[in-house]
Amino acid sequence: MYLNGAAGTAIQGDITVDDEDAGDITITLAAASTAALPPGSYSYDVQWATATGAIHTLTSGNVQVVADVTRTTTST
Repeated sequence: MYLNGAAGTAIQGDITVDDEDAGDITITLAAASTAALPPGSYSYDVQWATATGAIHTLTSGNVQVVADVTRTTTST
């Protein structure tokens, strides 16, 4: 996993295979990781590496990161 071009760590997030046959995965990013992403349009891909080192791109796309407007809330 890479985040902002650098190798990611388990603390920053993870990828879980939910249903291998259907190709369903969940990508989770920690709040601190998403807070570090500047607003903008980003490209992503999900790749799989075989035991022989062959790389296969499973999916790709674009995602829009928008700035958070609400920083704190209070309950009444």
